[in-house]
Amino acid sequence: MLTITADQLERLDQTQQARFASALCASIQTDYPDYARLAPVVLQVLVANALARAQSYGLTWRSSLEQFVRLMAAVAPNFDTHPAIQAGLGNDTVEPDERLPLLVKTLPDGVWAEAAENSSNLGWYLRANQVPAASEARIAAALANALPQKFRPATLNAAPFVAQSCRRAAELGLPGEDGGFTFAACNFLYGAGFESRVAWVADIFAPHIAPPLRVALLKARAAIDSGVWL
Repeated sequence: MLTITADQLERLDQTQQARFASALCASIQTDYPDYARLAPVVLQVLVANALARAQSYGLTWRSSLEQFVRLMAAVAPNFDTHPAIQAGLGNDTVEPDERLPLLVKTLPDGVWAEAAENSSNLGWYLRANQVPAASEARIAAALANALPQKFRPATLNAAPFVAQSCRRAAELGLPGEDGGFTFAACNFLYGAGFESRVAWVADIFAPHIAPPLRVALLKARAAIDSGVWL
């Protein structure tokens, strides 16, 4: 089996790197309908982020790097935040590249189902293992990679802004970390308090709209208005 270190991966010929990433992008678009219509340039960024995060766990084999990214597409972009999966990825008694195959083989289906239930696209924008950090810190890190340069929270006092956004998302019933991530992104894109100022928001927060659908509609609006995939 071909093995490469993180340093060697960085030194690989750009054409070789591009072929690996391109093949991975193509397989994701072919095998996972949710990504079939995603713009190639967007998917390339997501896969680059995902590969960086996989390497942060010490993965070096191409097979294990690919397996990590494909699990992000198949199960959840943030699948590694599940406690059982996170523990397995940090198991020092097993070689890093052998940990993920072992988890796939031994963890019960219920663990993967729980990971899927807590899915958040913010996982595509994390370039390192952020699980030990608080949820708000993960959201801030993801937004720094997800938003256009002029909106990036690194240029603002991000921590309190994200914390306030997450509290407001919870008040509005937007579910989970994905709800906080999406609402915080919209706060950066449209300005704080957008939910009470922007005309189209009223339709999204109409009583008959279920909370998960509200999150999906906010994502769609951000994509239309700013070209941001959340």
